[in-house]
Formats: sequence, structure tokens, C-alpha cells
Amino acid sequence: MHPNSLVAYRQEMSNFNEREKLIYGELSFSGPMTDRDVRNNLFGVMADMNTVRPRITDLAKKGWIEECGKVKDAATDKQVRKIRAITPEEKAGQQVQPSLF
Repeated sequence: MHPNSLVAYRQEMSNFNEREKLIYGELSFSGPMTDRDVRNNLFGVMADMNTVRPRITDLAKKGWIEECGKVKDAATDKQVRKIRAITPEEKAGQQVQPSLF
């Protein structure tokens, strides 16, 4: 990773609130999972789903996580999204590239 990209990554990560740091860290460590999996791993099965969903949305808007598939949720028997963390290298690659033409 280019040193400038690493500096930008650290600066952007420093703007995360505590819950965003927890969620991003969990996804980075555990790999793709559903919103419910994130909630269960971080706060337990009794926690409200809104404990994680707004921060997941915020991280997606910032480009730090993305949807990566769908699975059937065992608790609701409905199809739900799987999400994954975007690595700093991937994030750096998302920068606007100069046009070749």
C-alpha cells in the first residue's frame, strides 16, 4: 500500500465512532456475515437489531463495507444480506483514477 494511502486510511478510521470501529473490526476479523451475526457477535442475541443497522448503513455510505451476497436468516426465515469489510487496499483502489483518454 502506498504510504499516502495508509495515512488517508488512518485519518478516515480516526473519524469512526466507537460502534463503527467495533462493527468494522468484527467484519475485518470474522469475514462476511449478516447484520444479525454482527449483532450477535458484538452485543448478544437479546440486543436490538438497531444497535448495529444504522452504523452498518453509515459504514456502507462511507465505502468501508459492502453487500456481498444473500443468505436465508434462520431467525426470520427470510433472505437477508451478507456484508463484508472493504480492506484499506481495496479502499485505496477505489480512489478516482485519472482517465487514460
